Amino acid sequence: MAGRKGRPPAPPASRRSSRRRRRGSRGLCRPWSSTANYEGRTGVTSRTNNRRKVRGDKGLHLLTDVSYVRYGPGGSRLCYLSAVKDASTNEILAWELSESYGSGFVLRTVAALASLDWLPDQALLHSDQGCHYASKAYRSSLRAMGMAQSMSRRGNRWDNAPMESWFGHAKDEIPLEGRGSFREVRALVADYVDYYNNERPQAGLGGMTPRERRDYLLSLPSMLPAVVPGTKENPSGVPA
Repeated sequence: MAGRKGRPPAPPASRRSSRRRRRGSRGLCRPWSSTANYEGRTGVTSRTNNRRKVRGDKGLHLLTDVSYVRYGPGGSRLCYLSAVKDASTNEILAWELSESYGSGFVLRTVAALASLDWLPDQALLHSDQGCHYASKAYRSSLRAMGMAQSMSRRGNRWDNAPMESWFGHAKDEIPLEGRGSFREVRALVADYVDYYNNERPQAGLGGMTPRERRDYLLSLPSMLPAVVPGTKENPSGVPA
């Protein structure tokens, strides 16, 4: 039977969804498209990182994200910046810049964390639900490094707001206008990260730079739980 106005009827829903899956499988992490979120296909369970608790021990809660960077005449060219930020010090611990939106530069960003011998065991790395972070390769990398994964609630960008805020400041402050080559942009990003970590004091860190804040936290003795001897009436030692 013909559909409305002589058009052929639409295929069944199961066939339409199958076509969408085939179209999506041909592209890897295309920005600004329906393939930018793979939740539900990979079996990843989103675990929300409570933002009210992230300012704890150094390196315990890390944030990561990817953002595009425009450069060239009139911002006609694009590259992609991946970074990891320590939520307790605001320090940028690792970053990678890429001309491709594939997963390689995100995996290299995570791999760079292995050189930080002061990171605690079972550090938690928080991200949004983008395709890079739901991928099997990314999750395998975290497991190999002994890190836990946390992902934002669906549709709630505020869960990763500190990381997105840094991207906004970086793109406002890095002089990208008129830069015609990817190599120039990479050098500018490297200079900015060094300045941000080592020379820029922040009111939220008590007037310290992120690096100074990290050195300060590393100098503090480890906090061990107090042991309160129990009694016959109260074996646990916890006040009633």
